[in-house]
Amino acid sequence: MVLIIDDEIEICESIQELLDLNHINAEICSCPELAVKNVSTGKYACVITDIAMPKVNGIELSKTLKLLNPNIIIICISSFAEVMQEDLRSARVDFCFPKPFSTNSLVACVKTCLLRAGAAA
Repeated sequence: MVLIIDDEIEICESIQELLDLNHINAEICSCPELAVKNVSTGKYACVITDIAMPKVNGIELSKTLKLLNPNIIIICISSFAEVMQEDLRSARVDFCFPKPFSTNSLVACVKTCLLRAGAAA
């Protein structure tokens, strides 16, 4: 199962629809604090998160999620990915897609991540 986290609910819904069209189960969350609670259940193999969010940025969120579950696969999406490489490494982000990104590439990455995690799509 994939959890999509972005403060812009429309972005979450768009990515969820894209994954659904590709037979990948995903849920959405627009609140990073709630996302931490959700991930702590162990239900998710993969998280897709934006980096630029108002209350908790995706870097800090990723660090917290990795502390909760070191095996969770984190995919970040950001307009600032190229300048944040060190932050992404320190947060143990697995993959980062700069905006704009190829939807086909994102789907392929998620499928690979779920296979790697041993989770059913």
